[in-house]
Amino acid sequence: MIVLIGGPNYRECSPTERRQARNAVVKHSLGGTSKINQAALEWAKSSVVISLSGVAIIVFFGLYLLAVQGNTRGVELLIVGVINLAFTGLYLRNLKLFRRIVAPQQ
Repeated sequence: MIVLIGGPNYRECSPTERRQARNAVVKHSLGGTSKINQAALEWAKSSVVISLSGVAIIVFFGLYLLAVQGNTRGVELLIVGVINLAFTGLYLRNLKLFRRIVAPQQ
């Protein structure tokens, strides 16, 4: 039995019924138009590219400050670049997960 609006309370259902309800909601939300999925995929790709370009700029200026000017602020910029690189890794992971979910539907 799938829990629908007007059906039994979510907390009163068995674990199997809860799982079926969650799966039905996920399948319904993922079953939207392919244009929406394609737009989300393009946005995810562009966010990864923008984040990588930000990492490149920050690391470049950090190295410039360290090597050319001998300024210790370059170390702080390199730390910010590493943090930005970590977030880029998260974006890439989410992009791969999104592709894996959306690909069977297209």
